[in-house]
Amino acid sequence: MCSFSKVLFPGARLGVVACGAAIKKHISVQKHLISRQTDCLAQIGLSAWIKDGGFEKHLRRMRRIYQARYLYMIEQLEKIKTQSDIEWIHPNGGMSIWVNLKRNSKVISDRAKKEGVFFQNESTMDYNGSIGTHLRIGFAGVNEGEIKKGFDILKALLK
Repeated sequence: MCSFSKVLFPGARLGVVACGAAIKKHISVQKHLISRQTDCLAQIGLSAWIKDGGFEKHLRRMRRIYQARYLYMIEQLEKIKTQSDIEWIHPNGGMSIWVNLKRNSKVISDRAKKEGVFFQNESTMDYNGSIGTHLRIGFAGVNEGEIKKGFDILKALLK
């Protein structure tokens, strides 16, 4: 199952499900609980765009953009690492990086929010809401200037 919302635009409500016959009926029933009518015009348009090569061209462009943002984010993390004991793992995919601050990430994310920057702290992902030390920092919806602003604020908060 996949959605086109990340690679096209957030409002794209088209997705793909590849499954066996045993699951297909169940998925169809669930889909009809959500929506009776499929957006045929959007599907036809997307199909034509894919067949004409527009999707491949778009993917190449988005890969370049996301790769540049990812590398810029790593560069900013390296700068912060010189002053703070932080760690991160280079992800194999996705549009975010988990950063271990080795301190209460909720406090840092709450302070950053007051500065107009949103970092998702680990406790929002924990069923019990326990305090964690990790921030999830995304790069899909921000440009390099916004990434720099966010990391400047994070750097100041970690002093």
